[in-house]
Amino acid sequence: MAAARGAAAALLLLPALAAAQQDAPTTMVVIGYTSFEEPATVVGLQANVAVGPYYDRRSGAADHELRAEDGQNPVAYAACSSAGARAEELGFRTFYVRTREEDDSFSSAPGMMDGARIGVIGDTTTDMHGDNGQGGPAPDGSQYFALEDTDGFVYVEMDPVAVGDYSGLMMSGWVKIEATSWEEDDRVRIWAELADPAAPTGLEVTLLDVHDVDVEGQNVTEDVWRQYSAPLPRLSPEMTVTMRFGLDAESSTEEGWFDWFRVIGYGPDRRGQFCSGCGSNTYRMAGSNMCTDCAPGRVSAAGAASCPACPEGTFASPGPFGGCSDCRPSDPNMGVTSPPGSASFSDCRPVPRVIGYTSFEEATITGGTTVRAYHDPLGGDGDHYLPVVPDQNPVGYTACSAARLEGTQAELGFRTFYVDTGEGGVADGAKIGVIGDALTSMRGDVGQGGVAPHGSQYFALEDTDGFIFVEMDPVAVADFSGLRMSAWAHFESTTWEETDRVKMWAEGSPSGQEVILVEGTELDSALTGVTVGTIV
Repeated sequence: MAAARGAAAALLLLPALAAAQQDAPTTMVVIGYTSFEEPATVVGLQANVAVGPYYDRRSGAADHELRAEDGQNPVAYAACSSAGARAEELGFRTFYVRTREEDDSFSSAPGMMDGARIGVIGDTTTDMHGDNGQGGPAPDGSQYFALEDTDGFVYVEMDPVAVGDYSGLMMSGWVKIEATSWEEDDRVRIWAELADPAAPTGLEVTLLDVHDVDVEGQNVTEDVWRQYSAPLPRLSPEMTVTMRFGLDAESSTEEGWFDWFRVIGYGPDRRGQFCSGCGSNTYRMAGSNMCTDCAPGRVSAAGAASCPACPEGTFASPGPFGGCSDCRPSDPNMGVTSPPGSASFSDCRPVPRVIGYTSFEEATITGGTTVRAYHDPLGGDGDHYLPVVPDQNPVGYTACSAARLEGTQAELGFRTFYVDTGEGGVADGAKIGVIGDALTSMRGDVGQGGVAPHGSQYFALEDTDGFIFVEMDPVAVADFSGLRMSAWAHFESTTWEETDRVKMWAEGSPSGQEVILVEGTELDSALTGVTVGTIV
């Protein structure tokens, strides 16, 4: 990183920049900016907490772009996508980067599966009152981007800005950092990436880059909004600037707020063209004087400032008025899909059809904020199905017994069976049955269990005092080929005993053949017997 910053600093002294300024117009204009005013914010998900957490449903183990989630603070915005959008406001997206330790190993931080206050929020003048009264009024408008407890480096990237027709370029951004207890590995950074054919390796200009933010003299933790600015070199007419900011912090007391990022320079004022004047499947980049065709796999409506990728399962139809078309299979019994940004029908691929499934969403769970124990009224003697008991966690469900939204797929029914191993059973209570995950008021198993891979409920098994297994309704598969079974499981890492056991399997009928997904004992060591098979 130091080498990149050094290269950028040297470029700032190029004589070409001074020469360009001699012939530049006298009026400096805003070429592109965002102050996070256009995305629609959400009110917090918890009572008496104005800012709701954002939950990253993908693991923190790999770098990835964060997805916008309904009901959570916006982490992305497509330029010109909202009603009444201001023409000059740029779109943006957010990325998670898993950080490394000093010994070059990856951080053990889990990312934001457990929630972090990130995304666009209202400032202290709104009913969201900033981040629980913190953050203050925004330098511009009434919204800003918050970053807190990121458990990895999270950065926001704005749309690129075309600056080839401008001189005297400057970039600036506002930041407010909370003065608390920052750690040595924590980091705040604001920078721009310059893309240009004259510099194919890419160049960066840094506005702010500090670690251990509480260190005296770094001048960033005074709990006031501070503007950081830097000149940008102009290399050629093809140059673009992409503004970014990010934070790496592993504590809820380490947070920052960011607002009002812009690139300015001497040249024509083209802000009114950003969201107007271009036809379908073309766009006008901020600072550009011409419309550009969308790249393959991307489409746009007339007047757009960007070209969103066609979503999964679609492809971009050719022609100036083409849109995203659905992949349609030749066989009506076959499913098809395609990766996001597919450019032609040839990108569509067949996918397995879901023949039967359950994610335990239809069973009605008990209310309240704690997980109630299930008490077996039949005691612990003899093998038997566990009865469904009113006001206890559901241990059985009859398919199609719950009202569902039109068009949703029906889940399989299930029942729970107790095998007597002489350990007493669950007459005295055990946390088994369907419960709400960590996003619900039940908060999983007292904060454990995390976020469900699908929906917001899962089946919990704890302290079973015997072998308890859940059996789904049988699925008829005679008319299908290439059969596969899959399942998700979360095992708590504690002190398992030698006789403890976990098993996930399928049984074929009438052969009685078993296919084992997971079977293991003494689970504090690696699970054994993990296989995926085909039922024949």
